[in-house]
Amino acid sequence: LLQTFATVLREMNLFPDEIQREVDQALPLVATTSLLTEAVKRGLGREEAHGIIQLHSLRSIEASKVGGQSSFVHDLGNDTNFPMNVDEIQQLINMIQFGPQAAKEQTEKVVERIEWTLATSSLDVHTWDEIR
Repeated sequence: LLQTFATVLREMNLFPDEIQREVDQALPLVATTSLLTEAVKRGLGREEAHGIIQLHSLRSIEASKVGGQSSFVHDLGNDTNFPMNVDEIQQLINMIQFGPQAAKEQTEKVVERIEWTLATSSLDVHTWDEIR
C-alpha cells in the first residue's frame, strides 16, 4: 500500500493556484458553524442566524457554479440582519484557517508514522526519500 501511495504522490500533479482558489471559496463555507455559534452568542436567534447564513452560502455556491466569484463574506458581513461585519467574519475565518494549525500537526504525525513503518519494514526507503 505504501509503495502504491508513493507512486501516486510521485506522479501527482499539483496546481497551487487552483488549490488556493478552492480554499478561498470553500473555507468561508466551512466556517458556517462557527459563524452561527458567534451570531447566537451576539444575541441573534439560532433559526434566524441559520436562515441568513444559509441564504448567503447558497447564493455563493450558485455563483461559483457558473464561474463567478464567491462573495459570501462580503454579502453576509453587509447583511444588516447579521450581527457581524465583514472584518469580524474574516477574522473568524482566519482564526479557523491559521489558528490551531491542526493540519500541520496531523501531517507531521502521519510523516512520523510513515517513517516508523518504513524503518520497521522491508519497503524501499529510497522511494520515501524521493517523494518527501
